[in-house]
Amino acid sequence: MSLPQLKIITKKVEYISYFYKRSLMIRRNGVRGIFSIFHISICVLSAFLFSFLCTDVYAENSSFYVVPIVKHNGPPGPQGPAGPRGPRGPRGLTGTTGPMGPQGLAGASGPAGTTGPMGPQGPAGIRGLTGATGPTGPQGPAGNITSPSNIVTVAKSGGDYTSIIAAMNSITNASNLNPHIIKIYPGVYDLSSTSLTVKSYVEIIGSGMNSTFIKGSVNSHNSSSGALLNMSLFSSLRNITVSNTSNGANTIGVLINGISYDQHNNVNLENRRANVIIDHSNIIAINGTYLTTAIHIRDSRSIIINNSYVNSWSPYSNSPHVYNYAIYLSSSEGNNPSRYIKIHNSIIRSVGGWDNRGISNQGALLNVTSSDIQAPNGQNSGIAITITSNGKASITGSYVSGVHDDVSGSGQKVCAGTVNANFTVLPSGC
Repeated sequence: MSLPQLKIITKKVEYISYFYKRSLMIRRNGVRGIFSIFHISICVLSAFLFSFLCTDVYAENSSFYVVPIVKHNGPPGPQGPAGPRGPRGPRGLTGTTGPMGPQGLAGASGPAGTTGPMGPQGPAGIRGLTGATGPTGPQGPAGNITSPSNIVTVAKSGGDYTSIIAAMNSITNASNLNPHIIKIYPGVYDLSSTSLTVKSYVEIIGSGMNSTFIKGSVNSHNSSSGALLNMSLFSSLRNITVSNTSNGANTIGVLINGISYDQHNNVNLENRRANVIIDHSNIIAINGTYLTTAIHIRDSRSIIINNSYVNSWSPYSNSPHVYNYAIYLSSSEGNNPSRYIKIHNSIIRSVGGWDNRGISNQGALLNVTSSDIQAPNGQNSGIAITITSNGKASITGSYVSGVHDDVSGSGQKVCAGTVNANFTVLPSGC
């Protein structure tokens, strides 16, 4: 302990002793010195508790002296025990929300709730890929398929017949009140050297002149035979190609012979019709060494050729007396001439041969409209239309072209709106 500190302690002891004595005096003197008692009490407490905040006071000869106290800070004492916990203060303001902590682990699944009502059906999804084809199932029982009455079908497969001749032979009861149709489906049907007769009241209908073909190689030394197809009364050809190719004397595609029935005098309406019709068909004849003709009409009447292509061709152009006629209208010595032959909107063409004719009219009454008749060559002669003395012809709105002549012959002929290869309008007398 330093000397100054010792002096201070000594003074404090004296100070306390002084106040003790003063207290005794106060007790003797009563209320006198109340200020001194107050002051002394403060100083006594200060001396013990806060000696560094007060001054030392002591008395000498009943007088007070104030002596400054020099304070020295000693080391802090040990911390006393904590006092009792006071009451909880009022709740403070809520602080700002802190950042969200990381998500905790998922809890265990609770029990399934009851199923709610079914919602509305959603839109259809995109179609998936087609699955592999399954195995073929067992064949079912045969159905009851029947062909329509009075229609016989010919086809390469699946028809009533594969042969046109067999189909024709199957028809035995055709009549004006019971007509028949032979429907031929696409394909080439070869008759070889067999001629086919189209029965009366039977109509052959192909599937189109470019898809259904009847071909063969039939010839004869008689110009009234030697045809691949022979037509009968009230028979027809439609939507088909007929082609006869042979090296015989007479090569004829279609023959119409002796059909002179006059339906205009018949009271039965079902018989008031054209005797023979060739419509939307292609008729071809090739290679006859004497006569090549696509259509030969002999001693017949009321024949219609419509929207068709008629073509004959002969390679024997250097051989005399080789006749090539696309359409040949003839009669037996003029006794029963063909009449009312109508050709409309058709192409008639004859190529090659010694004497070449588009149409050779030897005694028929012929009406040609909106057609194209050609004989572009011929070693001896090439004439589009020739008309003999007992024949007649009306040619309207057509095109006629022959290498040697367009329209010739001594028969009566009338042209209207008809032109030749130079597109020169022919006079009314052709």
